[in-house]
Amino acid sequence: MSDTVERGSRPLERVADALERRDASVAPPSPELSVTSVATSAPVMERPQAVMPKSPLREDIEIALAEGLEEIYTALPTATQATFRQRGEQLAMRMETMLSGGKFGLRDAYQSLTAWLRLLPSAGKFFRYFLEQEAKVKMDTLLAIARRSGGEKLEAGS
Repeated sequence: MSDTVERGSRPLERVADALERRDASVAPPSPELSVTSVATSAPVMERPQAVMPKSPLREDIEIALAEGLEEIYTALPTATQATFRQRGEQLAMRMETMLSGGKFGLRDAYQSLTAWLRLLPSAGKFFRYFLEQEAKVKMDTLLAIARRSGGEKLEAGS
């Protein structure tokens, strides 16, 4: 099976290119860099952040969801950006669970995806068509990821 799924003029290989760039941008820490302690007048208590490492599957999903939305995202107000990002991460986690669980419910995935895209502010009468087209493009990419990650059972319902 070919790794290329045509979507209009944008092939799926753009996701693979983004993954390669991400992997290339992660450089090992330099030995010249060292952490120096700075004396402060009062100790600052930082709340520990529970950072869970993302699986490669989730990173693939997040890249697929973010593809093509960069300009729209940067134009959003800060509060809307935070909400959109948080819901996008929740959606990616849900999609990962569906994919790793062995069943990928197409209807459920599509409805979740369109609900997330509806968080974007409407920009005129053609927004509905943009939303439907963007959801279709992202579903095609997610289906390609599902097939590539092991050929899980794809279900039309649920």
